[in-house]
Amino acid sequence: MMVIKGSKKFFDGKRIDNYNAGSQEKSKWIRNTNQALSKYIFLSQEENTPHTPESYETGILDAIEKGDVEALKRRSKEPVNGRVGILSKDPIRQLKYIAVASGSLFARAAVRGGLDHETACSISDVFVQQADLLTDSEELIALISCMSVYFCEQVAEHHSRNRYTHQIKICCEHIQKNLHGNITLSVLSEICKLSPRRLSKKFREETGMPIVDYIHTAKMKEAAFLLKYTTFSLIEISNFLNYSSQGYFSGTFKKLYKISPLQYRTFKEKAI
Repeated sequence: MMVIKGSKKFFDGKRIDNYNAGSQEKSKWIRNTNQALSKYIFLSQEENTPHTPESYETGILDAIEKGDVEALKRRSKEPVNGRVGILSKDPIRQLKYIAVASGSLFARAAVRGGLDHETACSISDVFVQQADLLTDSEELIALISCMSVYFCEQVAEHHSRNRYTHQIKICCEHIQKNLHGNITLSVLSEICKLSPRRLSKKFREETGMPIVDYIHTAKMKEAAFLLKYTTFSLIEISNFLNYSSQGYFSGTFKKLYKISPLQYRTFKEKAI
C-alpha cells in the first residue's frame, strides 16, 4: 500500500521521491496516445465493430441499483451487438481487466441502490482478488457473472430491510454489523430508544419473527457463507459468531438448514 508522509511517498516502507512529469514527458504520452487512438478508432470503423452499446451496460447497472435479480438475469441473456473494448491482447489478462472494471461499476451501482460504501468496496475487492488467481477463461466469465448477481442480491436484501420503520431498521443494521459479538436486547433497546418490551413487540410485528430468531438467522447465514467460501473449522466459525459451544452452534444451524454444518460444507464443495 502506498501512503503519503510529508512530501514523500512510501511504498512498502521504501521512500519514493515525488515525480512531476515535465512538458517533454507529457508531450510524449499525449503524442503516443493520439497516434494509438487514431489507429484504434480507424480500425473499429473500418471493421464496423463498435463497442458494446451504452444501453446494455446501463441496463445491467440499473438492475443492480434496483436490486432486481430477475431483470439482471434477463438483461444478461439478451443478444448484444458490438464488442467489449480491447484492454489486453492476452485473453486471460483481458478478462481480468474486465473483472476489475466490472467490480468498480457494480460497486458504484450498488451504492446508488443504498448499499453502504464500505461493504460495496469490500465485495468488489474480494471478487477481483479471486479473479486475479484464475487462469481459465470460462471460470473468469462465470465469476464476473456471479459478481453482478451477488451485488444485485445484496441491494435487494438492503431494500427488504428498508421497508421497516427507522427504529427497526437501526436495530437490524446493528445486528448485521455485530454478528461476531454478543447482541443483547438491552443494547438494542438503548440504540432504538424503545423499552425492551416495546422493541420486542414492534420488531416481531414488522419482521415477522422474534429478535432472538432474527439474530440466529443472520448469524447462520454468515456461518453458511464461511462454510462455503472459507476453510475455517467449525469450532473457529462457532467462536467467530460468539456461540457458547460448537454443539449449540451446530444445533442452531441444523434447525435452519435441516443439515449439519459439516454436511452443508461437504454438499457445497461437491456442488462447486
